[in-house]
Amino acid sequence: MSQNEDAQKQESGDASADALAAVSIVLIPVVAVVFYLSGLPS
Repeated sequence: MSQNEDAQKQESGDASADALAAVSIVLIPVVAVVFYLSGLPS
């Protein structure tokens, strides 16, 4: 495998990790707020 192919695979892995991190950063607070609001009396 050439160095160029290795670099492309690394960039692809980095992109996947960045996407997962972005989703987590948004999803965790949203889930926390929904969980908090669901416990409040109506």
